[in-house]
Amino acid sequence: DSIKPLIEKYIASLPSLRRTEKWQDMGIRAPVTAIDTSINKGSDPKSIVALYLESNTTWMPEDAYMFDVLKSLLQLRYIDVLREEMSGVYGFDIDLNLISVPFEHYEFTLYIPCSPENTDKLTRAALDEIIKIQNEGVRNEDILKVKETERREKEKEMKENGPWIGKLVEIYRNNDPGIITQYQARIDNISSEEIQRIARKININKYVRVVLYPEKKVN
Repeated sequence: DSIKPLIEKYIASLPSLRRTEKWQDMGIRAPVTAIDTSINKGSDPKSIVALYLESNTTWMPEDAYMFDVLKSLLQLRYIDVLREEMSGVYGFDIDLNLISVPFEHYEFTLYIPCSPENTDKLTRAALDEIIKIQNEGVRNEDILKVKETERREKEKEMKENGPWIGKLVEIYRNNDPGIITQYQARIDNISSEEIQRIARKININKYVRVVLYPEKKVN
């Protein structure tokens, strides 16, 4: 009741251009084959692996959510494998999204800061975790961890303005109110079979990898 007159005064009174906006597809696509290259820059004995995967796939609301779940699962697996088991990294940055506009596709990005001698084996280990999920599915204990993580995140998001704004933009962009109205049902639907199905959409043979190495010393 108290916010309605403020909306009417400050938002509804804004002028409208009365035009229809639409997404413009610039035709930018990932390479059709794998590209692996490197850059030599800086003197510090450290590297960064930048890995990018992209392929066309149909956008559906449930699949978009399950891609996000797969990202959460890979975060857990990379902490266990890359950091704990291999002692190869302290931190990393991962993102995985199913995108509807301007064209339907998924994007996977992974940044791994590491020692120069570990770039190849950490890249291989990261891709191997995706292959394992594609072939074997997901362990039950990992499913429980992901579900609990999703529940905690949703409870936190409901109390903060930033996530609400982000979700409302997502709803408008994708015409998917279920992001808010069906979030508990989507959490309940998380299963090894569903995550495995989504993981199999990822083509690990089609990627761009760029590795930063220190500059080579000239004798």
